[in-house]
Amino acid sequence: MHALKTSGEINGIEFVWEQKLDEVNIQIPIDTFIRMINIEFAAKSIRFKIGPLNVLATLDNFVVPEECTWFKEDDSIQMVLSKARPGEAWISVFVEQTGGHLDDMQIQEAKKSLLFERFEYEHPDFDFSNATLSGGAVPDAPTFLGGFTLR
Repeated sequence: MHALKTSGEINGIEFVWEQKLDEVNIQIPIDTFIRMINIEFAAKSIRFKIGPLNVLATLDNFVVPEECTWFKEDDSIQMVLSKARPGEAWISVFVEQTGGHLDDMQIQEAKKSLLFERFEYEHPDFDFSNATLSGGAVPDAPTFLGGFTLR
């Protein structure tokens, strides 16, 4: 399953994000002259700050702050936010973001991807790459069949 990459904007700064079962990855392009020592990153359970870009925003979902991290890669900052509720489909990253919100069809695709990722996690010997779902709405990965726990 491939994660759906979505573009958005926060405080005039463009970013691309995608989600996996237990994390959300964010990529923010930056000027190559910005050094790591000049970058400040702080993720609280629902607040988010990154400088020198002057991004102070409210996360649209909860994270586990001590498991969130970032690194600079060439001309971008890569952030990994650890979901507080693994398997939950995020509709957006920030409350204040412009664009980059998943529409209803994308939400169903994200839920499907997360559900198959959960199945792969629970059953590593099985191949779900060609699996399909039939029926109505896609069930939520965190609660389907009694839920699951990451080990």
